[in-house]
Amino acid sequence: MSPPEKSLWKPLPDQKQRQAQACSSIAQAAKHAHLVIEAVPDRLDIKCKVFAEALQEARPGCLLATNTLSLSLKSIQEAVRYELGGVKLPASLKPRVVGLRFLSPVVFIPFVEVTLTAEQEKGPDKEDLLQMLSKWGKNCFICDIEGSVEADERSSIRLARERLRLDTQTAQRRQTTEAELRGLLQQGKVPAAVVDFREPTCCICYEAEPSVQSMICGHKALCNTCASVVESGTKQCPLCRERFVRPWDVSVSL
Repeated sequence: MSPPEKSLWKPLPDQKQRQAQACSSIAQAAKHAHLVIEAVPDRLDIKCKVFAEALQEARPGCLLATNTLSLSLKSIQEAVRYELGGVKLPASLKPRVVGLRFLSPVVFIPFVEVTLTAEQEKGPDKEDLLQMLSKWGKNCFICDIEGSVEADERSSIRLARERLRLDTQTAQRRQTTEAELRGLLQQGKVPAAVVDFREPTCCICYEAEPSVQSMICGHKALCNTCASVVESGTKQCPLCRERFVRPWDVSVSL
């Protein structure tokens, strides 16, 4: 790849000029990186080699994010360990592999899907990842598909089928809304109808104040108790029938 002479896009007024850099190797691209995100074919042998090479130049403790659709997180973690020289590595050298999937179009979808092991959820991996996502203006939800963490040869087809995808109509609607909102922000006028999807009371119990917002459609129409009922039942927003996805409820110090 040959980098263009000039930037292909203009940053916002308060941002610096940026340019993608072409690198001759994965190690060079990952030099001093805090986070490495792979987007290679969904094959275990390829993913673990990419991560192992990236760790040659990345910062110590760098997070390794996989966007896999069909592989379990633990299978990738173990494969990277073996690629680095075995499973008996010191805790400080163990690869910090997490699951991270952005939804397309990335710039218009404000949330991502995260996969962590139970051990990672209680440790620094979760906090470090959420800090990065928060700085990028992204929220996240936990992947709850059976087999997404534990290795299971029978789960690959189910994982690929059940991973969250936005249909074309939903993605286009989010993109159009975002474009309109940006235009109104530049003009200094943002009507509540554009950004406010909050109901006056929970649309199921009609008593409690809505406190849970679905990340896909943006509707805030359920209290915490009723949201739990929807999660264990229809798994659909009661207003628009889009898939109901609760944001990850966690406090992170930035």
